[in-house]
Amino acid sequence: MDAALPEGDWVTPVSPPVVEGAGHVAACVVASCIVGAGAALGSWWLIGDQSVHTRSPEDLDYAFRAPTVPHWVFVTFGPIGFVAAVASLSWLVIAASRLVIDRRWLQVASLLALAGFLLAVIGRVATAGSIGANIGGGLGILLLPAVAGLAVRAAFVTLRISDARRSQLASS
Repeated sequence: MDAALPEGDWVTPVSPPVVEGAGHVAACVVASCIVGAGAALGSWWLIGDQSVHTRSPEDLDYAFRAPTVPHWVFVTFGPIGFVAAVASLSWLVIAASRLVIDRRWLQVASLLALAGFLLAVIGRVATAGSIGANIGGGLGILLLPAVAGLAVRAAFVTLRISDARRSQLASS
């Protein structure tokens, strides 16, 4: 037997909706970009120079020469990039698990992290000195469309999240 409850004395058990403010969207975009850039910096540092070390650098063939940057820059900014990427990704995971932000931001961050890693791989392989045939440029040409596709997909998901937020605000 269902007894009629007076109005206002009960709450419908519904999961709380995700309502993002303008600050949340901007913070998610910045955090996702930090994840991508940190993955690129950290991966570049971890991969290291892939040149042949049996000859002097002047005797090697290069598809592209890496910019001359002091070693301390890689040693400093590589770990900083990884720490920043992990911290930003952790913030996104915690915020998504608490339903403060849309979980699709994790997809954006993952896509940008993979794109950053692939850019670091392309950069290290394309700038490696070798003896004879250098396949670094060819590998870069093969992987660059994948990086572009990941970036376009991340932008597409970001636009979908923004459109969903606008629709949610318009209906309320």
